[in-house]
Amino acid sequence: MKAFIISAIIFLTTLIPAFAVIRCIDLNSTKTCSGQSTSGAEWGATCGQTEVKGTFFCASTSGHYHELSDTIRAEQTSNNNKYCWCKMYYPAISKWILIDENEVTGDGGGCLYSCAGRCAEAMATDSDFRTKILGNLS
Repeated sequence: MKAFIISAIIFLTTLIPAFAVIRCIDLNSTKTCSGQSTSGAEWGATCGQTEVKGTFFCASTSGHYHELSDTIRAEQTSNNNKYCWCKMYYPAISKWILIDENEVTGDGGGCLYSCAGRCAEAMATDSDFRTKILGNLS
């Protein structure tokens, strides 16, 4: 009996990963998004019935309007980190996307102050931003 119970436990623990869930979401650039929110280094919006969450990073990496990147770079001197990059992490993971090719006015502190809000606003109001961020998911 003891061997049967141990065998059953081993069988069930190897079987459980087979029941992984794949969640389908209805999320594309034509969805109307609203409900912008920010909290610390996070931003969010609601697109249709789907909650979208992301993070931001103020980097020294510049680029072109809504350019995508797998990696971005920061300098040790925060004053040089003036470019606002956004990344969605829920319900899927996107590449980094540059909000604007122009640096945030002032030093890196200006970027830290405004970047999360700019990401949330872009998700809610900018269809080009949504097309780029939603079209390049991991």
